[in-house]
Amino acid sequence: MIRRWARAACISAVIVALALFAGVLATALRGDDADLSYRRADYDVTIAANGDMRVVQHLDIRLKDRDNDRPWRQLFQQYRIDPSNLTDIKDVSVTNATTGERYARIAPRSPSSVPSSQWDGEFARHWYIADVTDGVDDPPEYVSPASPHDDVPSKRVEIGWNIPATTKADHLRFDIAMTFVGTATAYDDVAALQWEPVGEDNQIPVGEFSAMVRFPQGVTRSNSWAWLHYTGRSTTSRSANGDLHFTASDIRNGQYLNLVTIFDVTHALGVVRHGEGGAKDRIMRQEAQQEQAWRERQQRRARVLLISAVVVAGIGLLLLALGVAASVRRPREVSVHGDMEAWRAP
Repeated sequence: MIRRWARAACISAVIVALALFAGVLATALRGDDADLSYRRADYDVTIAANGDMRVVQHLDIRLKDRDNDRPWRQLFQQYRIDPSNLTDIKDVSVTNATTGERYARIAPRSPSSVPSSQWDGEFARHWYIADVTDGVDDPPEYVSPASPHDDVPSKRVEIGWNIPATTKADHLRFDIAMTFVGTATAYDDVAALQWEPVGEDNQIPVGEFSAMVRFPQGVTRSNSWAWLHYTGRSTTSRSANGDLHFTASDIRNGQYLNLVTIFDVTHALGVVRHGEGGAKDRIMRQEAQQEQAWRERQQRRARVLLISAVVVAGIGLLLLALGVAASVRRPREVSVHGDMEAWRAP
């Protein structure tokens, strides 16, 4: 009898363990099926006194296997030109970090319109910048405004680089550099900017993300503030001279990551865009409210996880009880009840 109980308990425990393992595995594998992903994305960012940002990306790219009929030939990133936080992108460069080869600029061209034999010889090892506001099919080249003071309409810009036809790559390393123009707004008390390296419509998972952000001369920890927005695992730190370093892990499709920062306006010189009045207290209050809302969401999530764990444990105990009851009932059902008569046929 004891042996049957032990066997039933083991079976129930295995069932519960398998259910939990399936749930954890499904969560762990979410987003891992992307054809293109960044193993690492390391950013070196310098904020200029005039509100521009020099951004240098060090990318380690993974390309999943494709057949020879549709190899990888073009990689790209898209940005939104918006007069409220970004008015232009200039000084772009693309370098193959493995070979040291610096790509030259070329007009945008869709790989589907070029034979593979011609692509590697004429179009590969070049970069382009296109205005894809009206679509990605045969887009025109992006043209910068004549002056940063011009009224800039909203548009979507694509920066891409053409690579030789590649069916698979585990580590494809590139350095992508560019200058974001007009990212800051100067108020009476602070200069403020928001940088979003990973947007909500991002479809490229990032394994490990890190950024070093350097402020204009004279900006220190005492006269600057920064807030990182990311729902996953992250770290932030400030050096003695005010430099900000932050990291984020396992950025999935649809997750976003952005940075809001403000610093004393006396160190902002030549900023084109100006806002009325002071902004320091307002931004700090908004960030405190967002942090509180985030903590409340985390608490709700923790409660949901706790309730789910209790429910799963309850189901496991119920299965265990049913298994034990079945092991006890079965031998009783098949056993002989009452007296047994023995007889022999002639």
